[in-house]
Amino acid sequence: MYIVYAQEDQRNNEIFYVGITDDVYARFQQHMRCDGSNPGKDARIQSMKEAGYLPLMRTLQLVPDLEQAKKREAYWMRHFHDLGMPLTNQVMPMVQGDVVIIRAPVPVESRLRLKAKMSPDEQRAYVEMLLDEGLSIRKIIARVEGYIHSDFVKVVVNECMVVPPMSEVVVSDSVTEALVESESVSRLFMPVRVSYPAVPRPPAISDDLISSAVTAWNNGNRSTRRLARALSQEGNSISKDKALRIIREMYAKKLIEM
Repeated sequence: MYIVYAQEDQRNNEIFYVGITDDVYARFQQHMRCDGSNPGKDARIQSMKEAGYLPLMRTLQLVPDLEQAKKREAYWMRHFHDLGMPLTNQVMPMVQGDVVIIRAPVPVESRLRLKAKMSPDEQRAYVEMLLDEGLSIRKIIARVEGYIHSDFVKVVVNECMVVPPMSEVVVSDSVTEALVESESVSRLFMPVRVSYPAVPRPPAISDDLISSAVTAWNNGNRSTRRLARALSQEGNSISKDKALRIIREMYAKKLIEM
């Protein structure tokens, strides 16, 4: 008996790996070791572990033999690929009719390279590539230090971050039956739907403040802390969070380049 499985990121419910095994427990432990054989998958798992999560290993299908398991693995890869899931499998068999075609991974030579004097579009593309590999914002900033400004990284990450408006926490029936012994415990372990309150939009930043910020930026105050301090010296009440918003606004209006 073989199991076709998928690994899911709990943070955004994305499927990032599809595989087959005859021992899900041993295979899960292999994934958790992050042995370097698949850097993209390892980076994704490490990012989850740092955030306090573990991947969900979901059983997709049970099949009787290895040959059939490989065909169903190819089917599920194609399925999730068509849904736009960021699969990190290094070799992807893609099904076309009754034929299984092996799609080779993207050559290393075609990957973006970190270099001096990158254009804003090149910087953005490089940060997005690291995000797709599953790196956390802290690791991205450390990776691009000296080449891409940390505030620019934060702008790109915030623009790419999608926060779901609702999350569902569901406990399996077996767990519920085993643990429910009273009405209070029953309520505790029943499925819960959590709604997140709407976040109020911050007030708009005035053109005068933007103009002062551009001047301060061009005078060398190129961090949230320095910009906040420079603007505060002019009588404004500026926090680091507001300074970051000002930097985003300046970049959006193409008043500065990072």
